[in-house]
Formats: sequence, C-alpha cells, structure tokens
Amino acid sequence: MNTGAAYALTTDLGEKADYDVLHYDARLTANLAAKAIDGRVTVTAKKLSGGERPLVLSAKYKTAIKVSSDNVKLSYQILEDDLVINFHSPLTRGQSFSVDIEYHAAPKRGMRFYPDHMFTVYHTGNWLVSHGNIADKASFDLTLVHDQKLKTIANGRLVSQKSAPTGKMHSHWQQQTPIPLYTFGFALGDFQLHSTAYNNQAINFFYRPRPLSGLNRQKIKDIFADVPDMMRFFEEKSAIALPNKQYSYVLVPGTIAQEAAGFSMVGEKFAHTVLEQPGENWFIAHELAHEWWGNSITCAGFSHFWLNEGLVQFMVAAYQQQLFGEPAYHREIKLALNRVKKAAEKGRNSPLAFFTEIAEQDINHSIVYNKGALVFYLLREKLGEKHFWQALKTYSLTFAGKSVVTDDLKRVFEQVSGTDLSAFFQRWVYGEEIPELSF
Repeated sequence: MNTGAAYALTTDLGEKADYDVLHYDARLTANLAAKAIDGRVTVTAKKLSGGERPLVLSAKYKTAIKVSSDNVKLSYQILEDDLVINFHSPLTRGQSFSVDIEYHAAPKRGMRFYPDHMFTVYHTGNWLVSHGNIADKASFDLTLVHDQKLKTIANGRLVSQKSAPTGKMHSHWQQQTPIPLYTFGFALGDFQLHSTAYNNQAINFFYRPRPLSGLNRQKIKDIFADVPDMMRFFEEKSAIALPNKQYSYVLVPGTIAQEAAGFSMVGEKFAHTVLEQPGENWFIAHELAHEWWGNSITCAGFSHFWLNEGLVQFMVAAYQQQLFGEPAYHREIKLALNRVKKAAEKGRNSPLAFFTEIAEQDINHSIVYNKGALVFYLLREKLGEKHFWQALKTYSLTFAGKSVVTDDLKRVFEQVSGTDLSAFFQRWVYGEEIPELSF
C-alpha cells in the first residue's frame, strides 16, 4: 500500500494524470563497457479519478521502448522525453492495473560508469521508466543482472542471489516500504566490504581496493567511526529507529554526496579529507540524516524542498554541536549565513518556500539548504530547547512515511509550543529577509 499522499502527476505537457503509482518491479542488465542498461519494468498503479487522462512516464535517454499489459488495452507514443500511455479499456476510480515496459537506456545523466563499477545519481527517470511526482511514493523490486565478481547495493534488502546458465548473477533487492522515486537507486562494482553494527542494525561500507581508492579497512574505520553515534543522535531527536534497519555507504570517485533509501554514495575525496580534518564529516551525517527527513518524511513538492534539505543541514550542525561543542555549531550556522549573503549579493535571493508550485529547475539551492538551516536555528532560539526538540519529535512521528508541506511543520511547532508562528513564517520562510546573527 502506498502510504504517501496521492497527488496528480504534472508533466512537461501541462497535463495532469490522476494515477497513484504503487510499485515498480524492474530487471536491469548492466553493460559497464557500453555505459548502458537493458531494462524491463512492470509498473503497477491505481486510477484516482474517472477521467481519461494518460499515464505519463519518463522516456528520457531511452530507446527501443515497448509497452504491453495483460489486463488493460492501451496504446502509447513518445513525445519528446515522455512516454504517454493511453488506455482504451474503461478504467474506474480506484482500479489497479499493471503495464510492462521494455527499453534500452544510455543515460548522459543519472548514471555513472567506470571500468570496475557503476552507480545511479538522483534522477531516477533517466535510467528507469518512471513517474516524476516527488510526493507519490512507491515500493520497489529490483533484479540486477551482472558479472559474478561484482557486489550490489540497492534499496531495501537483498532477497536472493542466483547464478544463471549464462554465467551472470541475478541479485534481487526488495524495498517493501514505499519511498520517493528520487531515492530509488543502486550501485554495483568490484568493492571491498567492511561492516559494523549499532543496536543490531548493520552498517556497511563498500569501497574500491586500495590501489584505486587509497583506502583500506583501517582508514574506513577511522573515517566512519562516528556513524553509530550519528544514528543514536538522529534516532533520539526523531524518536524513530533507523527506518531500514540497516544502512550502507558506497565510496566512489570524486566529491559526490548523494542519498538513496537505505544507502548513499559518498566521494573518496571527501573521505580522505576526514582523515586529516575530523570536523569535515558533514557529508557522512547529512546523507544519513536523510533516512529520517527527506526519504521517510518527504516534501510534497519542490515549493517545500527546504523541508528535506534545510532541516537536514540544520541537523548536521546540531550533531556537530553535540560531537565537537558549541563553537562547531556556530561555525556551521555562520557558514550557512555567509552562503545566503553571497547568494543575495549575486541577485539570487528568494523566499524559502512558495504558496504556488515551482519546478525542480527553479529551486534556489543555496537558499533551500542554507537559509533553511538558519530558519531551524531561529526556531530553536525562539522556542527554546524543550519545545523545539519536542516539536521536532512530534513532527517526525506524525509524518513518518508521508509527504508534507510547509504548513504541516508550522502547525506541529505551533501546537507543541503553544506559540503563533504566523509572523515568523511570513518573515523568514515566505519572505526574503536575511537574519543578522551574533554569537
């Protein structure tokens, strides 16, 4: 069952298709040398209205698309980057159905290929035929067909691994709890593995061999030494246990920091920096914090994206405070404030949230991340320790597994603190004023 709110999918065509996508069952065969995949996915959805609007899915970077269904009559066409599916069998409100889609994909974005490994990066629609509604969560079965020497990491849990007569390995991963589409992902490669645990929850670290990465087991232990403490901190502040019962970090070349449900990709360059400067462990905490805020509690649209990123940016600062002390907390807040001021000086200031919908490409990332963190800092100062952290717990418990808008957060913080926050939100969230802070 999809526990996220059901919203009409808005496409580049300006049409709204009233479908709730419930589940994806995908089988992907990766070709690292060709930098491509061959895919087959079964999309299960539910009709939300009695209208005749089409189901619109992403066809970007995909060719050789074929669509069929055993239980509905359909036709389809490719319009620019969209796969538009029209149904000729009458679909009634609440009716569930499935469509099967075969395709080939060679994404210029959304996947990164190397001779010994590959991984997905954020834009799920670039590698999977899928919908684009950030609020509509779905469950996910993924079978990866790959060389036997390669390890796989994906959403949920590894259900089975079977060798095929072709010599390939079939690794089946299953994510039963619905998650946002942007958190779908996987990695496969010739990785080393180090594992530890926290409260019987597995913490895995996948990394390339030392000649390629400069990393070994001891360095991995040193870099990620604080992860169990981070988990304890985020569980305490949210009153919610780690959602997936395990978590994995996949170390890859460069400076990437990208969350997925149950794991994240983090750059080797960032990892090496932590060995010299332990205080630079922000990326480790940031991606882990998304398991609670972003992956579980998800903004219902890009107008409210600060609920994902601004809160997590603040929680990293709060964790730095508990690990390194008050100066570390103030340092993070000062960095956020300076970034907001620089954006304003370049003419890139904007409100933090909007009453009308905006597109993903219109997100002001510097404001969303950094002013978002500042707003939570200001809320903490205004409400005090007791009311602020109790409100955050109530918010987290109330909306776990759901999609939210800014007013959901405001309402919870008002109810817990007994404070009218209308003027506060109008000034700092919907306005463009930049706070002046002194420490």
